[in-house]
Amino acid sequence: MNFDAPANVIGLDLGQQSDYSALALVRYGWTQPSPKGPQFVGWLPPSKRQYEIPTLKRWPLGTPYVQIVKSLIDFTKQPLFNGAPPLVVVDATGVGHAVYEMFFESLRRSHVPGSACAVTITGGSAVTLPASCRWHVAKKALVSVLQVLLGTGRLHVAPDLPEAKTLLRELGTFKVKVTEAKNESFEAWREKDHDDLVLAVALACWAAETIVWPRLPERRQPGVLYA
Repeated sequence: MNFDAPANVIGLDLGQQSDYSALALVRYGWTQPSPKGPQFVGWLPPSKRQYEIPTLKRWPLGTPYVQIVKSLIDFTKQPLFNGAPPLVVVDATGVGHAVYEMFFESLRRSHVPGSACAVTITGGSAVTLPASCRWHVAKKALVSVLQVLLGTGRLHVAPDLPEAKTLLRELGTFKVKVTEAKNESFEAWREKDHDDLVLAVALACWAAETIVWPRLPERRQPGVLYA
């Protein structure tokens, strides 16, 4: 897929001692059929967006966060982000906001254009913004976005990625189970080797569908530029 003016969102799942950390780049835009391939046609409602995942990355178990943030900074300086600075969405659920602040400050000091926000994953179904760039997002909301994008054929994974087959398999079996106590439990969520990739993709897709409005900055939710 070739967007003339893509927007970029990076989902970053930070694992702890027994969990992998993972990164997923999600690019999206709006297209129309053309003999030359998909063409960008300007702003349309979110339901018309097409998404692609050109980059997936997992770090070995136990990789220090300082090494991960350095790798993230190097990644965001690639030419593919020229003119389309990314939003970095960091899962702060297990690691806490102190780790997120370390990532945010490192990005800011490195003068990488873009913005960042933290997401704390919760139960229930609510999505709230208790502080600037500090979202509380129900697991149900994250999964619902993936289900919609997959069900409508709007989420595309580059087939040549080393983790593509595994991610597609996990995405295909990703389900929400609502228990009698009305709490959500999940298949492929912190239970299988590659759930970190699913979570990184879910974070990026949720942010793209929910809080990012390219070309309409006055309608964007509060964000803080780190450069």
